[in-house]
Amino acid sequence: MSSRNVDVRFITLFLDSFQAVFAQVFDCDVHKGPVTVMGRLNRDRGIAVLAGVSGVHHSGTVVFWMKDHTARKMLEYLDPTATEFHETLYEGLGEVINIVSGNAIQHLSRNGIELAITTPSLVVGESLEIHLLNQNTYSITMLSALGEIDIDIAIKRI
Repeated sequence: MSSRNVDVRFITLFLDSFQAVFAQVFDCDVHKGPVTVMGRLNRDRGIAVLAGVSGVHHSGTVVFWMKDHTARKMLEYLDPTATEFHETLYEGLGEVINIVSGNAIQHLSRNGIELAITTPSLVVGESLEIHLLNQNTYSITMLSALGEIDIDIAIKRI
């Protein structure tokens, strides 16, 4: 799988943004695992949050994968009084991913790359499989006290 269409700044900025947001919002350190190149995305994580990215010269998707217990820990930290997890959990996850994505997009904008992000979408289920067609996908596992979150970044120049 060729990486010629991928700008490393996208990967770096999304990971740095993720670490900064988790430090600020959840008061926890996040450590990066190794970066791998993947084709088909197949995870046994239970929850996937997708954010589309588009601009004049770039297009793609960023997918954040996590297990249900990681998502619940995040929500419990944000709202210790929460008793109903489904809608509140999904809205909270979408907002956190929106902040992460928005932060990365702002940094890119400062470097002359204008992009827009879509409202995050959530997919919930066991053994999820997502196909990002015609995309090089870079996968990184982020490790934190809340649990593991895999980030798959597939943004290409068009």
